[in-house]
Amino acid sequence: MRKYGLYIIMLAALMISFGLGYMLAPTQPVNKPVPGQNKTLMGVETEKEVIDGKSQVKLEQEYSRCQHLLVSDFPDRDRLLGKSLEEIRQLFTVDNGYTVTMEGSILTIHQRIEDWCPDDKKKCRIKEYQGRLAVYQGPDADNDILLRVTQIKMESLPAPIAEDIRQGLYEFDSQEALNDALENLDEY
Repeated sequence: MRKYGLYIIMLAALMISFGLGYMLAPTQPVNKPVPGQNKTLMGVETEKEVIDGKSQVKLEQEYSRCQHLLVSDFPDRDRLLGKSLEEIRQLFTVDNGYTVTMEGSILTIHQRIEDWCPDDKKKCRIKEYQGRLAVYQGPDADNDILLRVTQIKMESLPAPIAEDIRQGLYEFDSQEALNDALENLDEY
């Protein structure tokens, strides 16, 4: 009988605690977001990543034809101040070859460009064109364009130099270096 009385007391205490809990519970859910505030369902405010004066903005340009990656500061950083990461991703879309990431206070805008890098485009070389020296510009001998044909005849050059030109060994990083070489070759 004693055992039976203990069960009744425990059952009564359990029912009383459920009743009190139901009566004291608020009528509004605790985790309901308040309109106009940026809160999650847990009632914790989400942090919106915004570009400010302390943020670094890097531009990575990846050139697919030469596989070069140029990294620099983003030239128009002021245009991004006050914008969130999502707003920036709407400006620089994946469809246009961009990927935007943010790590800490560093925003990286990665751009994939289907072309040669500017340095490779500036490269020049001397090749033979119809018996004369010609100036070509472009990233390599297979992807260059004829700029001009000089008055220097291949037959006037010493044999080793003419052979080096035919082998593609006269390549330069700038027009200035190429012009210096042409002046030296003009002496023959």
